[in-house]
Amino acid sequence: EFTNVDLGDTKIKLAREALENDFLINVPVLKTHVQAVVSLNMKNLKGCLKQSSKMKFHKVGLDGMIARLNMILKPRLNIIDGIYSIERGPGASGRAHRTNIIIASRDAFSGDIVGTACLGIDPLTVEYFRRYSDLTDRSLNLQDIEIKGTSINDVTFPLEWKMREAEQIMADYDIKGAT
Repeated sequence: EFTNVDLGDTKIKLAREALENDFLINVPVLKTHVQAVVSLNMKNLKGCLKQSSKMKFHKVGLDGMIARLNMILKPRLNIIDGIYSIERGPGASGRAHRTNIIIASRDAFSGDIVGTACLGIDPLTVEYFRRYSDLTDRSLNLQDIEIKGTSINDVTFPLEWKMREAEQIMADYDIKGAT
């Protein structure tokens, strides 16, 4: 069942169970994303939306909507599964890489900053992080997060998020023209 939730610019339909629970656990995959740069804890919560609301996020503005959704949904445990990480998701265009990374956090935003650094991406390049930071006055600086376990430098596995230009793909395969 879905319940109506007001996110300011628009109303959405959110799974009632995501709002009415004792302990919400969020388990995204570690991946880069061709539209959002990364898709980790915060973006994964879009999975709690009714399909029509997911589409509305793109019409209203994906980055701002993800930031606002995370003002309402607060998972108490976030586990980013990076055993295999996806490059240039979503869908069939993505490529899996064995990275052997697990990131656990009680805070979705902090976990996302760490996950983004593990992917070799500057958190400042992720617009929905900046929007959330503005709404909450939270720092985007990795040094402000307490990290336990393996050093990020020891597990960083840079992945691309942008799609390659058609011209570059054609050159890679020695294609001279297409009709």
